[in-house]
Order: sequence, then structure tokens, then C-alpha cells
Amino acid sequence: MTPAYNRVRLIPQIIAVLMLLWALNPENPYGYYLLLRIVLCGVCTFLAYRALKRGNDTWAWVLGGTAVLYNPIMPVHLTRETWSMVNIATVVMLVATGIDFRKALLKSLSGFSGAYTVPDSVTAIGDRAFVKCRHLTSVTIPDSVTSIGTWAFYGCSSLTSVTIPASVTSIGELAFSGCTALTSINVHHDNKKYASVGGVLFNKECTVLIHCPMGFSGVYNIPDSVHSIGDRAFSECTSLATVTIPASVTSIGTWAFYGCSSLTSVTIPASVTSIGELAFSGCTSLATVTIPTSVTSIGEGAFRRCTSLATVTIPASVTSICTWTFSGCTSLTFVTIPASVRSINEYAFYDCSSLTTVLFLGDAPFVFPAAFSGTRASIYYLPGTSGWGAAYDSLPAKPLLKYVQENGGIKITGIDPSFEGKYLHIPHSLAGHNITAIGDSAFRNSRSIVAVTIPNSVTAIGEHAFSFCAGLTSITIPNGVTSIGDGAFSVCPSLTCVTIPDSVTSIGKSAFSICSSLVSVTIPTSVTNISAHVFAWCRSLATVTIPDRVTSIGDGAFFLCTSLATITIPASVTSIGDNAFFGCSALASILFTGDAPTICSNDADDIRDAFPKFPKAFFNTCAKIYCRPGTSGWNPKLKEKMTFRSDDEFAAYVDKHPDETFCWMEGEHFEIVPSEVTSTTEECGETGKICVE
Repeated sequence: MTPAYNRVRLIPQIIAVLMLLWALNPENPYGYYLLLRIVLCGVCTFLAYRALKRGNDTWAWVLGGTAVLYNPIMPVHLTRETWSMVNIATVVMLVATGIDFRKALLKSLSGFSGAYTVPDSVTAIGDRAFVKCRHLTSVTIPDSVTSIGTWAFYGCSSLTSVTIPASVTSIGELAFSGCTALTSINVHHDNKKYASVGGVLFNKECTVLIHCPMGFSGVYNIPDSVHSIGDRAFSECTSLATVTIPASVTSIGTWAFYGCSSLTSVTIPASVTSIGELAFSGCTSLATVTIPTSVTSIGEGAFRRCTSLATVTIPASVTSICTWTFSGCTSLTFVTIPASVRSINEYAFYDCSSLTTVLFLGDAPFVFPAAFSGTRASIYYLPGTSGWGAAYDSLPAKPLLKYVQENGGIKITGIDPSFEGKYLHIPHSLAGHNITAIGDSAFRNSRSIVAVTIPNSVTAIGEHAFSFCAGLTSITIPNGVTSIGDGAFSVCPSLTCVTIPDSVTSIGKSAFSICSSLVSVTIPTSVTNISAHVFAWCRSLATVTIPDRVTSIGDGAFFLCTSLATITIPASVTSIGDNAFFGCSALASILFTGDAPTICSNDADDIRDAFPKFPKAFFNTCAKIYCRPGTSGWNPKLKEKMTFRSDDEFAAYVDKHPDETFCWMEGEHFEIVPSEVTSTTEECGETGKICVE
């Protein structure tokens, strides 16, 4: 299809205009006006259909109304003077449609196939010029062109690349939208308005990312120079898997990532202050998103129909949740509404069919009708907040926490057993008083909770406070906590890591026992005693740092920590309890930096009377024990490996050497290396360094 053919398509307008001008002659017969009605009705109907097909609804309505005015079947009767004015107005309207159709000499090439070279005489590529040219494979734009109109290449699904000449100073919205095969937009280096980097379109300064071609796939790192992600910048980039947004970006435009169906995760930096309407709408693979506290505005429908979105963090900087913001997020099960939110607009969480729990951290916000329509959520709020009743937006509402006032502070004593939320942010205060303690068994058996944040005001965590929290993966213990009670986090099989702050001076018995996923732990220097069974059955625990102030390691402290490979016992330790390292089958080496601690207690009148209950600190391990030179209490006779195959054999040796310090390892060996050893390394030789087997 050529521009010459487009001129032929103007013939209906030309005929209609000529007939209307001739109708101004008062001597025309009646039959002429009847013919004029038939022609005008037909021409306007045809032009209205063509405008509708091109997506121009305004012209479609105007032309359709004109066709009705001139229809010959149910004629409209007006005076001759009125008809003359109507005819003149219709002439102006038809001329205007012709100008709109022929603007920039290049319009509606929808049937064109192959490569096309824009003539050198063309100065502008008009709106919708190549709309839906599905077989257009390439286009050459000459230096004469200064502007590319809105939707100019919309739907050119075979177009793979385009080069913008130096002369172009204006590119309309959605100019390359729907170009699903387009992988690069290249801008001439002399262009003073635009630039391209890696096939992506930017403004000249590269501070605004204007458009990423829809055919782009994989991972994209936005340059650090970018301050703004433009409207529809990545819209419908269906193969975009990951995008990195730098800290230089302050705004994300409307529809910016709309329909990026392969996008699985996005990290919004703390520099961003606004997220535009429908910015991430239709990102059906997006599973989690964290909105930073810098964001104060989230546009309507920003995360609409993100059907895989299971987790979202709304920051305390947001004051309103707009219409449709999270509607259709069918995988969203839990959401926390910060105290800063004052209103929730209609349909904000509409059709979130999996949403079961909504936790409000402040007073009840004003809620518009149907904000939670299509959900089966229960509403939870914090005691001491206001505006709550038995229902909220027709959903049941209830207080989340139970508490008592104690010693001028608040102690949390329990949680509503029906709570199914994943993330628990314990507030700093309730009812006007600081929360200072987590009571005994307060959150025991809360299986849905995945992460807990404890406020800095808390100084004590009670016995079994979080025991049997099967889903708990992380816990933030604030620096104000001084004591962790017995069994506080016991039987939390999903807990992977924990940082105990320096403020803690006491860790109770079995505090982290049976945390089978716990990999590493650092005990703070403020702790002087490692309690009994504190890390027992932590089968994934591979690394433990014992500080220099610890004086005793309790019974079964690391019982059956089968992944523990090496450990250093500081010189401060003076006693190690029974079965402290029982069954640590991967334990290859133990380095003592001080004198031999008391490992076994000879509390029986005759040591042989204690068998088989004789204390066994390192029972059933394969570890070698190393000591440093100048330390004391080590058996000088045990410079070579000694093996005791039975209780009787060991008892006989003890009978002969009553003043020596021993460890018992059934079926294995206890070895004390020469006093020249200073450390355990992978080097061997006569220097005294030891090869760890």
C-alpha cells in the first residue's frame, strides 16, 4: 500500500464536499437534495466505520451523528437557511477529516508488507501512520523527518529494529508499542534530543529511560544516570526476567512495567518517591516486592493482577491505598497496613481470593465500599488503637495481641490463635506504654509466622516464647534484650540464622534446641555461660563462635549437631558438661586455647561405679583435640593416639591414673597432640603444625 493509494481513499470526502457546495445553489431541484442525503449518509457512515477501525472514537461519533442527520429514511426537516449553515459546517468537518487522514503524507499503511523507505519529502510520520503493519519488517526514516507521531508503529509485530535519524526532535507516546519482535532502537549519535544505549531509547542526557523494545529478553540493568523510568518504558516486555533499578531513580512512571509477564522480582531502591498508575499491573510472575519508606505515592492499579504476588511490604510513608492497587492479586495471603495509612479506596484489594489475614498497625483508616470485596480475609488490629468494631468493610475484626501491664511496661502474653499472618511486626508500644517483655509461650505454636521483628524497647524474651513456630525463618533480636528464656526458640525447624546482640547476658536452657535448619550462630561476648542443650539437635549448625568470656559449656549444649566440623574452646572455659558435643559426627578438630577444662566429673566413690553412666563430653565423635604450648592439665602420656574399646578398658586406665583429665569417645580415639602445637592448619611438618584429618 502506497501514499498514492491513500490519496485515492480521499475520493469519498471530495465527492461529498463538492455536492455540499453545489447544494448552496437555491435553484437546485428537490431530487438533488434527496440524492445529497443518500450520498452524505453513505459517505459519513463509511468514514465513521473507517475512523472506528483506526481507533479514532471522536471522529467515529461525529461522522456517525452526521450520517443520522442526513439519512433519507427518516429525514430531518429544517429551514433552507438552517440547512445551508449545516452544509457549510459539514464541509468544514469533511475537510478536517481529510487533513487528519493525510497528515504528514503518510497514513494507515496497515496492509503494507516488507521493507519500506519513507520518502525524503516527508517531514513527519503522523499518528498511527504504520499502525498494525504486521508484515512490515524494516523501515528507513530519512533525515527530513523531524517527528514521529503517537502510535506511529503500533502493532508492527514483524519489525525487528529501527534507526532514529539525527533530525528527529519528537517521538509520540506509544510510538513503538505492540512491536513484539523489536529488539533495538538505535539513535544517530548527532541527535540532540534522544540517545540509545544497548538498543534502549533514552533522552539525550540519559536521565529518562523512554522505551525498552518489547522484544528484549533476559536481564536488564538500568544505567546509573537514569533519574526517571518513563511512562510505559518497559510495557509488555514479556520476556524481561529481571531488572535492576539503580539508586539514582526517583520515579517510576505509569504503566512502566505493565504486562511484563516474565518479571519475577524487582527491588525498588530507597531513592524512589512515586510509583505510577498500573506501573506493575499484569506482571503475573512477580512473586514478591518491597516498597521502600521513601515512596509516598502508589498509583491506582499499580500492582493489579499480579497473580503470583504472595508478599508485599507497604511502607509507613504511604498515607492512602488507591483504587485497584492490589486487585486481582490472587496469591496474596497476608498484608500489613502501616499506621500511616488513613484511607483505603474502593476495590483496593478486590478479588484477592487467597487473602486471609490483614494486620493493621494503627487506627482504623477510612475505608471506601468494596475495598476488600471478593476476599475471605480476617482483620486484626493492635490493642489500644481506635476506630475498630466487630467488623471492618463487612469483614470480621479482632485484636491481635494479649498483654498485661507489668512494672510500668507492657508484657505480651499471647496472640489470637486464628492469626494466619506470615510477618509479625511487634509495635514499640501498646496502650501508651512501651512493650518491655515477650512473655512465656506468648507466640508458642504460631505456625504461620515466617518472620518477627521485636522492638528495641523489649529487654526480655520469656520461656518458650516462640517455640514450635514451624514456619519461622528469621528473627530480629534487638540490642536491648538482656535475657532469652529456656526453650525460647526451640523446635523452630525453619529458622536458618540468628544474631544474638551484645546486650544479651543470659541464654536459657534449650533456647535454640531442635532448630534443624540453623546454620550459624555467634554468641555475644556478654554471655559467660552456654546453657544445657541450648543448641541441641541443631543438625545443620556448621559454625559456632564461642567468645572469650564463656566459662562453662553446659550438658548437651551441642548435642547431635551433626554438621559441626570444628570448634575453638577459649581459655576462659573451665568446665564442659556431660554429652556437650555428643554425636557431633562431623567434628574433626577441637582446639583448646587454654588449660584443660574439667570435662568429666568423678562424683562416684569408685570411678568404675559410674559406668555406663560415666559422663562423656565428646561421646560418639571422631574429633582430634589440640592444645597450645604452655597450657596445663593435659595428660603427658597421651602424646600418641589411645583407643578405649569398652567402659571396662577405660575404667582400668582411669584406676591407674586418677589425677588425669580425660574424654570418652566410644569406638574412636581421644588424642592430645604435642605441646608444640600452636594452631590447627592444613599444613604438616616438624614445625609443630598439625594436619587435620
